[in-house]
Amino acid sequence: MYRIDLEKLVKIQKIAECDVEVGTEGTIDEFTMVNGEVIRNVDSFITLRFGYWKELYFEQIVEINEVLGHCFELVLNWEDHDSDCGRKVDYKIINK
Repeated sequence: MYRIDLEKLVKIQKIAECDVEVGTEGTIDEFTMVNGEVIRNVDSFITLRFGYWKELYFEQIVEINEVLGHCFELVLNWEDHDSDCGRKVDYKIINK
């Protein structure tokens, strides 16, 4: 199992030039019945929110992915738009 240590998160925060909030999220990809028992395939991941829903520049994403190394990748997780805040974005760290 690969891990992301605090040192990498601090580097990511410096690259983003703002506060970083760490969360978790997951999705259930499929349900399967095996001998009458329901088996769920759950995909869980870490989410990162930069500042107040700040969108990162492409160059920042590239630099963050270099920090994450060969096992992980930062990708867009969710985006929305509301009349108060404008565009709201967060990202997830996935296994490569």
